Amino acid sequence: MSKSHEEIVRLVAEVMSAPAHVAQGLSAVAVAAGEATLEFVAGPASLAPTGAVHGGILTMLMDPAALCALLPILPDGAHAVTADMYVQHMRPARPGATLRIVARVLRMGRSLAFCEADVMDGETRCSTARITKAVVRGK
Repeated sequence: MSKSHEEIVRLVAEVMSAPAHVAQGLSAVAVAAGEATLEFVAGPASLAPTGAVHGGILTMLMDPAALCALLPILPDGAHAVTADMYVQHMRPARPGATLRIVARVLRMGRSLAFCEADVMDGETRCSTARITKAVVRGK
């Protein structure tokens, strides 16, 4: 049975309410089956001592983007947890910029889902990740 729009909105709101996500001002722009776009402003709480946007913050925020892309297609009663994540930071994201995180589900299997996420500063890809989610079914 597919999830209703209201159920997807509720699930995404739960993900967005995590304290670490709230601290960064993360918000969902669009969520559809297998795709999600989140965004945040790279403010002072996201900066490294060097003044650049911290790669660990970008890594942390790509994970919920992948989860949001996956939520609409998860079986009823199932949830997903991160099993593996491989990240490449290719260029710095600009402090103060509104950064978009675009995530896609590449393949959904019975027990694993393979996702990718990109951090975009305008049209420039700053970071990319391959994220494997373990699908955990309810009892």
